[in-house]
Amino acid sequence: IMGVAGLLNKSDISSTDRAAYVELISDGCVRLMEMIDNVLEVSLLQTNQITSQKRNTNLKILLTKCFCNYKAAAQNKHLEYIFVNTLSESDEIIYTDRIKVSRITLFLLDNAIKFTPEGAVKMTAFKDGDYINITVQDTGIGISQEDQKSIFDSYSKSSKDNTELYEGLGLGLTISHAYCKMIDGSLQLDSKVGQGTLFTLSIPAIPALSFDQDQEGSIAIQSQEDGFAVLIAEDGEVNYLFLRTLLKRLSDFKITVYRAKNGQEAVDIINSGDHIDLVFMDIQMPVMNGYRATQIIKNKSPKLPVVAQTAYTTQEDIQNALQAGCDDFIAKPVDPGAITAVIQRFLNS
Repeated sequence: IMGVAGLLNKSDISSTDRAAYVELISDGCVRLMEMIDNVLEVSLLQTNQITSQKRNTNLKILLTKCFCNYKAAAQNKHLEYIFVNTLSESDEIIYTDRIKVSRITLFLLDNAIKFTPEGAVKMTAFKDGDYINITVQDTGIGISQEDQKSIFDSYSKSSKDNTELYEGLGLGLTISHAYCKMIDGSLQLDSKVGQGTLFTLSIPAIPALSFDQDQEGSIAIQSQEDGFAVLIAEDGEVNYLFLRTLLKRLSDFKITVYRAKNGQEAVDIINSGDHIDLVFMDIQMPVMNGYRATQIIKNKSPKLPVVAQTAYTTQEDIQNALQAGCDDFIAKPVDPGAITAVIQRFLNS
């Protein structure tokens, strides 16, 4: 990242090279953030600071989102990318920890695409007795019998002689294995070197609970002629200006932006009676943090959408935000596409 950033200072580079350097820096930052998040998550798992939060979960929606998340990566490698769902409508909605199931599935898809130079990656979902099986199969490099013995251990990775080709710390499967135990499931591996790998995630097919009010849908506010009021609770000037700029550039929405520099100011604005349609809530703020501010705001205005935003994106952070009452979660640095998706979800144009 530092090396490529230095190249941008040169005056003789073309616009094409400049764009390529910016993309390399962006990709490098994303990989670095993923590594740091995984290290933090393993640390939390080892100290028993992560718990299971089960809710009614629509597997069809969840798995489709996971699958689509890696469609571009598969296309870039010219891989055949397939999703087969044979679950009936009655089996698609179960009571489980959706965040952990999603994280496991994303890890498996990421590994499959990363370690498959050519061929195909296929994900399937089907019911087998009292369990739902989610499989991810690839035609990649495979995993040796020796590596399979430690593949779920921390900082263990297959293809140790090819670290230049396959980046990462080898923590994804460690986290996935731990999550499986927490949701009373299992993760099985079948692989042969040079032929590919098949991972099978099995989770209990517990029927959805009728009293669970949580849904995959959204809290949507109908369009207003005078536009929408969005509150940004953010103490950092750069982060606030960046988010404000993204919101102002959404031409399909007329948005008025309000600013709170800490959680207490956010609560005061809501209590003042000023109409607010959506809140972007930073978690780490002085005076009052985002968790506490969200709890207070939700007690007063339970239907007001609150979206957490933080640089810390471990599974525990997501759980804490949801437990505090947040309706969604975005990571810093904020992806413009994520902002657009949030606005479209919570504010109907």
